[in-house]
Amino acid sequence: VGFSEEFSKRLMATISVWKSPEFNYHFDAIIYYATSALGFAALENIMYMTQFGAEIAISRLIPVHVVCGIFMGYFMGWAKTAELDGWTKLCKRRKMIGLLIPILIHGTWDFCLTTESDAAIYFVLVMIIVLTLIAFRLIHKEAAKDSLM
Repeated sequence: VGFSEEFSKRLMATISVWKSPEFNYHFDAIIYYATSALGFAALENIMYMTQFGAEIAISRLIPVHVVCGIFMGYFMGWAKTAELDGWTKLCKRRKMIGLLIPILIHGTWDFCLTTESDAAIYFVLVMIIVLTLIAFRLIHKEAAKDSLM
């Protein structure tokens, strides 16, 4: 599930913005990919609520999708820079990392929740809190030093 969802989010954002002249700052990538993640999460949550009722919304409030989108956007911004500088191999590597990290985060999240173990649930909650804090640091770092590509 982690692979298909993260790949889908990245594909939609990349198709929409990769060649756009407005994609000209590193921070743009974080905005674009996090927005794609939020759109996916909204659609997924609507589908879950339609199928299982509104009560399911409470269990789906954790920001896994947006955290994955922020990490994806961070690396995709650096991939775009590498592409513009003519570093094809580095661009491909950053794109791969920009997909692999969200897949690992999402996969760990899904695995821990499906085990129904208290320890796994506590682990994944701590993990997502730590990753959220790291994601916010990345956002602030990129926003503070952002410049045209």
